[in-house]
Amino acid sequence: MPHRRRRRRIALLVVGLAAIVWLAAGPIVDYIGVSLRWATSDHTFLFKPYLQLGDAPGLADPERAEVVWHAADREANWWVEVRPTPDGVWVRTPTPDYRAVRVAKVEPHRVYHVPIGGLVPGGRFSYRVGIGPKTLFEAEARARVPAGKPYRTVVIGDIAAGTSAASRVAWRIGEAHPDLLVVTGDIVYSRGRISEYAERFFPVYNADTPSSNTGAPILRSTLSAAAAGNHDIVTRNFNDFPDAMAYFLAWSQPLNGPLHTVGGKNTPGLEGSSDRIKAFLDAAGPTYPRMANFSFDFGDVHWTVLDANPHVDWSDPDLRAWVERDLTSARPGSWKLVAFHQPGFNSSVAHFHEQQMRLLADVFERGGVTIAFGGHVHNYQRTHPFTFKQDGKGQGGDGHVNGTWAIDRSFDGDKQTVPKGVIYVITGAGGATLHDTIRASRPDTWLEVTARVVSTIHSFTVLDVAADRLRLKQIDDTGAVVDSFEITRPAN
Repeated sequence: MPHRRRRRRIALLVVGLAAIVWLAAGPIVDYIGVSLRWATSDHTFLFKPYLQLGDAPGLADPERAEVVWHAADREANWWVEVRPTPDGVWVRTPTPDYRAVRVAKVEPHRVYHVPIGGLVPGGRFSYRVGIGPKTLFEAEARARVPAGKPYRTVVIGDIAAGTSAASRVAWRIGEAHPDLLVVTGDIVYSRGRISEYAERFFPVYNADTPSSNTGAPILRSTLSAAAAGNHDIVTRNFNDFPDAMAYFLAWSQPLNGPLHTVGGKNTPGLEGSSDRIKAFLDAAGPTYPRMANFSFDFGDVHWTVLDANPHVDWSDPDLRAWVERDLTSARPGSWKLVAFHQPGFNSSVAHFHEQQMRLLADVFERGGVTIAFGGHVHNYQRTHPFTFKQDGKGQGGDGHVNGTWAIDRSFDGDKQTVPKGVIYVITGAGGATLHDTIRASRPDTWLEVTARVVSTIHSFTVLDVAADRLRLKQIDDTGAVVDSFEITRPAN
């Protein structure tokens, strides 16, 4: 009996010590070990196939795209086939290439990239992915739209927060049937990690079945592009979070940006031991740091996507010159739209002092930008068209960039549809906790340039593009239109 009591006391002591260790480890269990969520029960796909632009900034005929998927780090006879037209024949692509992700604390896996070509601009096509004799995945999509052909874009930020609202918004986006999805940053919360993509992004935006509870199969059938938000790339200590900065691993976008030097000026710096940094760089390949800023054409729009995080100094003459060149080199007749995360003009308390993107207002105006889209603030806001003149002092220590604006109050987006100046839109109500919910009913607290605030419900932006007009609708997660306006070109 004494031995039995002693064994019981020892067992209780072990359990108690284990509990103490577990509680003490609370702040760090988030990165002690990451178990990635496999998309299939047989561990075939970590993340099922999805479409990307790849390093293809310009329109082409025939068009091209890139199929990307994440799978186990083991040899397999992968293949991809594409049917360029609905009545065409299946064509086998070259052998899939991959980059291995072998970072600490995360199950090793491979990110496969397969370019597909021969696509009819704006046409429907199908693709399928398999191993050996077995087809594992198949989807249908629409190729990049050519100039002169109307299409639909959805713009949204601050999305994969793991909330029910995030799933509802994704489902509504799927119901809108966009041809292009543009994300204005904060793709995943809260540290931009591979594990967060596994739990909060891909299961929602590449869901097998559309529903308000699960999301929608958007990524497999819709080309997409994304700016980097603070939650995407500000966490970059690989000792603490080895799977951080997954933006550079999960996305495949044009590499025509101005920043080429690893860890150089105006790039997201890397922290941690040399082996942890090397593991990230090996996995990122050519995407870091070039993919943080890029541009591309889609139909009659030239998109410029920028890194608005504080490590970038947008008063830098070289960076400003790159934006100027990019805007002026756009195809004649293109609408010029810009996407980034932190908005310069903001009528919320949240993030009001982060005004660094005001430094580019004059560049946008000279370059003929029509709309500049931001996120970061978790609501919807729209300004009147306006021009901004800095006071010449740059960004102060309080974060402010002071100056004066000239507001075009004649523009109403209905009868008067030719704006004089740039319209700034914040579309950051994609699923994260809403900011400043009372501001919508307090226009006396708005900036003078602000025309509309919707802060009490999650929403996303639908932009219908034609050669001669843009129609914008803000749609909430119930499907209601909460704002709308139209822009047309000035008469010749």
